[in-house]
Amino acid sequence: MGAERVSVVIAVRDQAAYIGEALESVLAQDVRPLDVVVVDDGSRDGSAEVAAGFPEVRVFRQAPAGAGPARDRGVREATGTLIAFQDADDRMPAGSLSVRLSKLAAEPGLELVYGLIREFSDGSVPVRPPAAAPIPGAILIRRAAFERSGGFGAGFAGADAVEWYSRVLDAGVRSAAVDAVVCERRVHAGQAARANPQDAYLKAVRAALERRRRPPGALP
Repeated sequence: MGAERVSVVIAVRDQAAYIGEALESVLAQDVRPLDVVVVDDGSRDGSAEVAAGFPEVRVFRQAPAGAGPARDRGVREATGTLIAFQDADDRMPAGSLSVRLSKLAAEPGLELVYGLIREFSDGSVPVRPPAAAPIPGAILIRRAAFERSGGFGAGFAGADAVEWYSRVLDAGVRSAAVDAVVCERRVHAGQAARANPQDAYLKAVRAALERRRRPPGALP
């Protein structure tokens, strides 16, 4: 039996200055077969054109819908049985995919692996020490488990990843962390994902609590 195919999904909107570096870091991974999918979420700065300059990368364009729906589109277009995510302004350090794949292989039944995030900046924004967190850029998940979670969806801008991971837990997805940096996260002024609007987080938390109160078998 051959190695499982890994698909790396990158949602992008107006990150032409960074997406080339992000793609170079993904394509430099020592894992094959590797499927790289970029979903351009209505960029107006040429992000899609930069991505299309990489022959190994498949690029899909859509009207602006948000990071969650763009990631969901990327998973639908992906050909792999394992899914990783990458933000268009981040970097994937060497060995990031292989260390997570090794963890999956070592523990039968494991469905999701995440690792440490290391922030970097041009100096305009302070960075925090490396820490493990199940944010999309640090996650490798089996496609079947992602589909069981229902995907990211829309309606939680700024907190879509939080709401999605709460549904991953609800779905009983077995997860584990590795003690290795798997995501280098760029922090810069005006970065929406770092700002994490409080109202979006509260909406995500309320949705998670509502699901937990729902009687078994009840429709959403």
